[in-house]
Amino acid sequence: MRAITNLHLMQFIDSLLLLSLLVVVGLLIGFMEANHTITSIHTPFEEFIPWVALALGALLGISRYHFLRHLEHVTQVMENARTAQQMAEDAVQTKARFLATMSHEIRTPMNGVIGMTRLLMNTPMSKKQSEFVESIHLSGEHLLTVINDVLDFSKIEAGKLDIKHEAFELRACIEEILNLLNAKALEKHLELAYAVSPSIPLFIEGDMVRLRQVLTNLVGNAIKFTDSGEITIFVTPHAQIGDDLELEFQINDTGPGIPADRLESIFEQFSRADESLSRRHEGTGLGLTISRHLVEMMGGRIWAKSTINVGSRFHFTIRTRKAEGKLKPFLHTNIPEIMGKRLLIVENNPASSQAMRDFCLGWGALVELASNSSDAISRIAVGKPYDIALIDSNLPGDSPMELARYIRQRFSKQELPLILIAPPNDRHPKEQVRELYNLYLTKPLTRSRLYDSIMTVLGEISLITARPEESSLKLGERLPLSILLAEDNPINQIVAASILDEMAYKTELAENGLQAIAALRKKAFDVIFMDMQMPEMDGLEATRRIRAEFPPDQQPIIIAMTANAMEGDKQECIKAGMNDYISKPVLPEAVKTALERWCKLKPEPQPCEQPAHATTGN
Repeated sequence: MRAITNLHLMQFIDSLLLLSLLVVVGLLIGFMEANHTITSIHTPFEEFIPWVALALGALLGISRYHFLRHLEHVTQVMENARTAQQMAEDAVQTKARFLATMSHEIRTPMNGVIGMTRLLMNTPMSKKQSEFVESIHLSGEHLLTVINDVLDFSKIEAGKLDIKHEAFELRACIEEILNLLNAKALEKHLELAYAVSPSIPLFIEGDMVRLRQVLTNLVGNAIKFTDSGEITIFVTPHAQIGDDLELEFQINDTGPGIPADRLESIFEQFSRADESLSRRHEGTGLGLTISRHLVEMMGGRIWAKSTINVGSRFHFTIRTRKAEGKLKPFLHTNIPEIMGKRLLIVENNPASSQAMRDFCLGWGALVELASNSSDAISRIAVGKPYDIALIDSNLPGDSPMELARYIRQRFSKQELPLILIAPPNDRHPKEQVRELYNLYLTKPLTRSRLYDSIMTVLGEISLITARPEESSLKLGERLPLSILLAEDNPINQIVAASILDEMAYKTELAENGLQAIAALRKKAFDVIFMDMQMPEMDGLEATRRIRAEFPPDQQPIIIAMTANAMEGDKQECIKAGMNDYISKPVLPEAVKTALERWCKLKPEPQPCEQPAHATTGN
């Protein structure tokens, strides 16, 4: 726009030069005529006037000639710029089409992976099996996040990336990341731990997905470039302005460190801190660039500090505020079963020690800390009564087993329960662990597992997962609907039908738009879940045909259920006549919300009083 304005200015100057040339020549000729009329005597000045006019005219003419040459050059440059801009726009369109295609092709099988694992999670399993399936589910979601990273970078370039403002549980967000990345950490015998300041609210307002994206990138990088030691996350309040909070996240590792002259450039796209080290690992060089943009969009900034051969510390801040959310059992404070219990925590990792202390104090326990087995033995030797001792397996040498043997010489398992906090590949013999310890708490440490372990050794709950009884009618019983599913992928058919079946809906199937229209001619459906890309006739064309051909009393609610998740896909569905849009992988919550939004609910009967059921959560 600025270049076009400059071109118009130059054209105006050219016109002004031409006009000036004509005015000067005209004025001089007029002056000569006037002077000739007044007197017939030829003065030296009169003879000089034509030469002055000729000189001025020549000067203006030469100036205009050179100006026109320059204007022609500028015009050519502008034309080249327009051509280059058109080529760039064509390249952007090509990239957008490529990203849309790849997004769709990857999201389709990912819907099957995430959907099937979710269905498996709803079947009876042991706690260990539940943890495995949950890891698969989280890994699928992480892969989906990686796919979205590529799309995010494209959106960042186009200035179309949005940040949500929703309530979420901060500590659960961090625990999910540690659970997701724990397998990679275990391969390198790295320890993951985190600690959040107790003054930070349980629920905060923000975009959990984007925050998890940043943390996953930073913790993942720390694991990637660290060969021994630990990775820890600390979250502390940085500032408070009115209701707004500024939180600071710090991710520490014990890796090789980053040279001081590279600390700023690592946040640039495709940049690597150490090319020789980076060649050993996968990566595109976009992660830190995307993280920087996301942090800035969340009202914060990101920076790094590092010491060679000691480790690196990545810091970032975000702006947020306190929010309200539904409390799970382990989120309550002053839990009666735990209040007043004396707990001894033997842990040499500061982050883990702080996290366990904060959790237990919040539940009302009396907590003492010991950083090694000698300190713990000295406390027990003076006769201090403890109700539970939590001992980390990473103490030097054979300290965890020696400490347990010392305690068992004085107290039985009932008198002083012991909980060993250890990774799944713990080095200690399992037979000895079972002989000395009451329970084995798997790392990385989370509040839910710590809560389950403490309540178990106190005899309050069992670690066998209990399924709570339904306290109300399912959605399909409260909101009876006839539903048609238009989907061509067999696995996605199973996933979507199973989600609806859990809500007590029986669905009929159409594998393309033509079959959907044929089914609607035979039977009236309340709702059609319509895929966008199907053979013979896609979902958009099928929707347009339904809206055009069927009378108002036979018009169903049409909800897109599609892997097309690019910017503008939802608008395209609405423009075609659909009522709503759900992107794959399909979540039951999204289906339920859409049905409740567009279909009239019957009043839910008040449930009769039922006895309370103990539930546990992860």
